[in-house]
Amino acid sequence: METVVDYTPRFEFGRVMQRATGAISRNGIAFLVLAAIFAGLPALGLGLLRTEAANAPIILLSGLWGLISSLVSIIASSVLQASIVRATILDLSGGRPRIGPCLRQGVRLILPLVGLSIVFGFGVGVASIAFLIPGLIVATMWSVSVPVLVEEGEGVFASLGRSRELTKGARWQIFGMMLLYGVALLLFGGLQIIISQALNGPELLALLVQAVGSAILALCWSAVTAAIYIELREIKEGSTPDQLAEIFA
Repeated sequence: METVVDYTPRFEFGRVMQRATGAISRNGIAFLVLAAIFAGLPALGLGLLRTEAANAPIILLSGLWGLISSLVSIIASSVLQASIVRATILDLSGGRPRIGPCLRQGVRLILPLVGLSIVFGFGVGVASIAFLIPGLIVATMWSVSVPVLVEEGEGVFASLGRSRELTKGARWQIFGMMLLYGVALLLFGGLQIIISQALNGPELLALLVQAVGSAILALCWSAVTAAIYIELREIKEGSTPDQLAEIFA
């Protein structure tokens, strides 16, 4: 009896990580600048604002602080992720990403990106009310919605639906990557506490450590998200990075 060999392309964890780390290493300065502007500085500024608010009447500032914090975080993280997604796809297609054009791409899509972030957060939050697992499932299904919106020009809900389709059959692997990211967040949080206590320095030092960590982690996850999207497009549709890059050439 003749053996049938399955040549169906499969989602490769190692290939995704290799692409993400390769894009970061080749564009370290540009990526770090974007991360510093849209993750590090907002984290530092919001931390200082939170410190000032703690010394003022809480009743008056708690609502305002929450609104400002949420709005700044959503806008900054949306622009950063969109810019890194675009830059990563350009890099993997053999191009040389430049900060200006990639940043303009993120700013141009700011309204749908903010809308997507709000719907994403609301959907995951509602799914997590009963138990944590449904929320994780929803987050995994929608994990590449930002690359879809940036590269395919879909609307908010169409991007979420497209992400759900692309992630079918690879959700366990994607969940594993999300889990690793969550562990990295926990480890960095512990490291931040250790450094702050060891140096016994002013609160500004702790905020600086937090800002640097926020920038690095946000940068890494944005690049990984783009690499996941490319991997899914390749194994499901045969689309190569250079074909994806031509969309906004």
